[in-house]
Amino acid sequence: MTHCESCPVCQIAKGQAQSMGLYTLLLTLKDIWEDLSMDLMLGLSHTQKRVDSIFMIVDRLSKMTYFIPYWKTSDIPHVANLFFQEIMRLHGVLSSIVSDRDNKFLAIFWTTL
Repeated sequence: MTHCESCPVCQIAKGQAQSMGLYTLLLTLKDIWEDLSMDLMLGLSHTQKRVDSIFMIVDRLSKMTYFIPYWKTSDIPHVANLFFQEIMRLHGVLSSIVSDRDNKFLAIFWTTL
């Protein structure tokens, strides 16, 4: 125990030493394809079309998922355009989107739409 208290690496790895924000409560789900979560999976093996990443959209209520292939070098407006073409075209305006991406990504994403 004394080793962990004197070790700087152990102290940094603890949650108290990191500047973490508060968790936000998620809304209660009411209908499918109104509340989504999105994530980007980068650096996968190249396909025949040289695609190396997947844009994943999950409906939080039904757990139905879209996997949209794209290139790792794509910029944020391109990813937002894929979202508009593949998700909003089929399901309309959404109530909420949850993402673990940083604020800069989300700001550019929403201003592109």
